[in-house]
Amino acid sequence: MLHHFVGAAWLGFCLSQFGRISERQLRRLGRQLYPFLRAEFHLAGDADEFDRHITAGIEQAQARGMLKRDARGRLQACDDRAANLRALARGLNFALQRYAIVLVALQQRRGELRAGALEAHCHAIATRLALLHEPTAPEFFQRDLFRIFIQGLRAAGFVVSDADERLSLALPATRLVRHAAALLPPEARRETSAKAAT
Repeated sequence: MLHHFVGAAWLGFCLSQFGRISERQLRRLGRQLYPFLRAEFHLAGDADEFDRHITAGIEQAQARGMLKRDARGRLQACDDRAANLRALARGLNFALQRYAIVLVALQQRRGELRAGALEAHCHAIATRLALLHEPTAPEFFQRDLFRIFIQGLRAAGFVVSDADERLSLALPATRLVRHAAALLPPEARRETSAKAAT
């Protein structure tokens, strides 16, 4: 059913992670990640259609008193009425955290890992996080989902490989990675950094 609520779910996720976010940033980051969400959740439509879902999500949340704008025009949840937005956000939560783990790992281990090793590295991080914080969410650490995302990054030109097939982020991924760490909760950022240091 997520395709019916994907715009509101994306809005809820970004508000839960960033607290406040400009509409421009919400849409820009959404467009960058949408191809991967579309593949994983079998969503219909292109990035323009996703943008329309975001607009509908904003309008509906404002009409129901779940959303307000601060003095700078940034979107912000009304805490006492935003429970539904937070509930919808959980539908995207695990997928987006998986994406962020991969992107942060690629940044921290640039040119060190081949695809299989990167997949194993990210799977180990997610497995540990799931055991510590989300024991009832096996989809969070399914290894094949990491493989699919890494393949998608390569197909989109966000990741390149050297002569030894070791992976690095390509220039088009710069903006995406800039926001990736913010998509992770604090405990996930700590775990990713700790694994990178080993």
